[in-house]
Order: sequence, then C-alpha cells, then structure tokens
Amino acid sequence: MKGKIIAAFMCVIAIWGIAGTQNVKAEIASDQAFENATWELIHEESLQGTGGVAQSMCCTKDYIVCIENVSDAPQDLDVVYYFYKNDVDENGNPVEQYSLAKTISNMSYEHGNGMAYNPKTDEIVISLYTNNEGDGNKGAVYVMDASTFDLKRKVQISTDYNILGIGYLEDSDQYVIQTNVEGNYSFKILNAEFQITEDLGEYAKPSEGSNFQDLCVNGDYIINFPLTLNLGIGDFIHMYSISRRAMVASNPINWNFTGVVADEPESICEVSPGVFVAVVNVVMEDGSRAFRLYKTAIPYNFTVTTSVSNGTITDSSSVLRGDSYQIAFEPLKDYTIDSVMVDGKKMNSETSESDYTFSDVQSDHTITVKYKEMTWMQKTSAFFGKLKAQIHIPKSFVTGLLIVLAVIGLLALYLRILYVRRMRIIKRRRAARARRRAIQEYERMDPDELEDREMREYIELK
Repeated sequence: MKGKIIAAFMCVIAIWGIAGTQNVKAEIASDQAFENATWELIHEESLQGTGGVAQSMCCTKDYIVCIENVSDAPQDLDVVYYFYKNDVDENGNPVEQYSLAKTISNMSYEHGNGMAYNPKTDEIVISLYTNNEGDGNKGAVYVMDASTFDLKRKVQISTDYNILGIGYLEDSDQYVIQTNVEGNYSFKILNAEFQITEDLGEYAKPSEGSNFQDLCVNGDYIINFPLTLNLGIGDFIHMYSISRRAMVASNPINWNFTGVVADEPESICEVSPGVFVAVVNVVMEDGSRAFRLYKTAIPYNFTVTTSVSNGTITDSSSVLRGDSYQIAFEPLKDYTIDSVMVDGKKMNSETSESDYTFSDVQSDHTITVKYKEMTWMQKTSAFFGKLKAQIHIPKSFVTGLLIVLAVIGLLALYLRILYVRRMRIIKRRRAARARRRAIQEYERMDPDELEDREMREYIELK
C-alpha cells in the first residue's frame, strides 16, 4: 500500500512537471504577417535561356539556390544559380551578400517547379511538375547533393499526379507537397522517406488565380504564390494553416516596380527567421527579361529561453521582432550570483545581478543564471546590508551626527586634559601639606630626645 501511495505521488509530480513546462517556439506572428510587407530588391540576374524562367528556389547553409528552366525539352540543360546567402562564403571569406557565386548546368530538371533543402541530409529535393522525359518522372522528385548538385536518386511519390511545390519541416523531419490539378492541388505531408502520412485536402477554390507556384513551410504555415499571370489582378501571396486546414490569408504584393511591363513571382524561401526571399521573373519595357530576388522581414515571434539554478527567473517567452524583453532573477536565501550566461557568453561584472534586458530582439536568445551558496563573510555582510536597507537614515542626519560626535570627542579630550592637570595640582598641594605637618610635628619635639636618624630627617625637611 505504501508503495502504491509513493508511486501515485511521483505520478502527480511528473504530471505537474509536464504541465509546468513551457512550449515556446519561434514562429510567424500572425495570419496577416505578409500584409503590407515591404519588399526590397537585393539582386537582378539575366536569364540565360531565350525562353528561360526562374522556377524554384531554396536556401542552404551558405547559398540561395535557384533553378532556371531553360525549356521543357529534355535535351535542354537547365541552369542552377548559387547566390551568397551571407556576407562570407563557405570558407569564411568576405563576399557581397546576395551576389552570384556560381552557376551549374549539368542536367534537365523537367519544369523544376519546386525545391526544398534538408539540412539533416544536406540534400536538395526538386519537384518536377512535368514528366516530359517519361512516365517514370510522373509524381516524382529528384534528390540532389546540395554541394555538388549531382543526382543521388529519384523517388516516385505517386503516378496519379505531378507535384507543383515542396517544402521541408525541420522540427518534424517531414516534407509538404502540393499536387497539380490531377491531384486537385491538395497539400500532403510526407515522412523523411517520402511516404504520404497525411492528406491536408484541397485549397484551390478560395485562392487567387487557378494554379500555383512553389511553396515553403514555416511552423504551422504553408506559404506560396498563386499563378495570376495575365489575369490583370496583380500578385498575391497565400498562407495556409496546417492545423486548421484552411487558407488564412491572401495578401496583395507591391514590388514597387519601375519600367516592368510583366512579372511572375515563382518561389519563396526563408533565409533567416522571419526573413523571406522571393524570386520574380520580370519583362522590361525594352523587352529584356531577367529574374529578381526580393527580400522582406515580417512580424515574427522569437523565443527568449530562461533558466536558473538556486533561484528564480522570469519565464521563457515569445517576443515580437523589434521588441524588448526584461529578465528579472533572484537567488534563494543565502545564495549569491555565480554567473550569467547570455547566448552562451559569460557576462562581465558590469551585468546587473538582478535583471537583464534583450533590446530590439531580432533572433532567438537564451539566458542562464547560476547562484552559489554564500560564505560566512558574505552572509554577515548581506545581513547588515539588509539591516541598513530596512533602517533608512537621511544622509544629512548622518553628516550632522558625525559632526556632533566629533565635537563631543574634542570636548571630552579637552576635559580630560583639564582633569589631569587638576589632579596633578591637587597631588602637589597634598604633598606640600603633608610636608608642612611633618615639619610642625618635629618642631614641637625636644631636639635632645630625637635620635640621630630622626634629626637627619628633620634637617632634610628643614
């Protein structure tokens, strides 16, 4: 019976611990995150094929990778562009961010309509959309080496439809695909082996346009461009909720074009938390054709993760991009600060021992506070420090008190000097009186009766 009670108690503790654990994640702030987004032109590149179109894009650790579909003819090799994602290359050398690093043209990727990068395997997966090279490509994806772009394998997901776009969910190690019209433009979730685990259903009817471009995924959201080319309604960006199985936003896009007579956004990828890059094909007034990369930063909730030992600290929380978050921490009784680690770096002695503020949050942050038990001297000092804090004495009063004490001290010293001098005078007078009494006593005696010693004393007294 006793064992059952203990087991039940431990179970309650475990449940309490699980219930008290916060599940805080970095994520897009809301359904309307792309509403009124400002898009910045970061690069423009001429298309190499006469009828070429930049179709898909993804981001690796070091590069933004884009495929230009030169044509749908199997004999025409497509072009793969590598743009610097950061301001340093893969070897740490300074480069111009978003500039062209290199191009590769070694095979045809069918239409090459979608791309997704898997950082766990360092692979790029390409959804083909067409199957001009044979039925073996229908419903298939190419799996490429992200460094060399060599084909590693081909995976046929279905023979019932082709695949428009593909994205990768790193947290769950899953892929999200969108089928073409043969599959009713439905979204499906695949496991790491490209097996369908869930069908999210059809989302074509409420959308702008009648077809779709590539997609990317972020948390609960699937993001893509509907095909609105030649419809005269402008460009839109869609957001779908995986959990709600519905389209939750359709926002128009203003690229702030100058001299552009036609455009077609094709793909979008996330280059850093809440920062997205889109690839847009443009036709200029002079008839020239190119593709452009545009960047935007959307409202995004970053995570501030807190932890403490031997004390208390403000809870972990989501913080909107650009906001500040103040962390307060306090030790248990008889403990003092040992270290404060912010984003893995130990703070110096100037860091407050009770709080820390993350200002203008633009990324995830962590703070870890450790306290250690006080020494005997620290405990004593802390006790008197608290006592001083509890008994508030004005500074002017303390100054006045010190002056009074100084005056009293000087007066006491003066009185002491007077007292010593007075005692010396009194002693001298007493000695004089004693000598006079002795002389008078000897004078009253008969000198003949005095002994020689006494006579000597008498003579000395005289």
